[in-house]
Amino acid sequence: MAAGAATAAAKGNGGGGGRAGAGEAGGARKKKGPGPLATAYLVIYNVVMTAGWLVIAVGLVRAYLAKGSYHSLYYSIEKPLKFFQTGALLE
Repeated sequence: MAAGAATAAAKGNGGGGGRAGAGEAGGARKKKGPGPLATAYLVIYNVVMTAGWLVIAVGLVRAYLAKGSYHSLYYSIEKPLKFFQTGALLE
């Protein structure tokens, strides 16, 4: 028995006999992720926020190209910007 434990220890198998199995049973719990409702919420939230920021970016580019200046860009995207920033803050 001692020779088997020494061989196992030399190979890096722990060599502790039954002790390694006892530690594995307590630490073998599976980590659970978010439930299906939370996953659905996160997917929907991220899709909506991505679409919103894309709308804001396209609005910025269109307003800049139409006016040729950046001086009134904020006013062209003020409402969607406030809406999506508030959504990000609430989240």
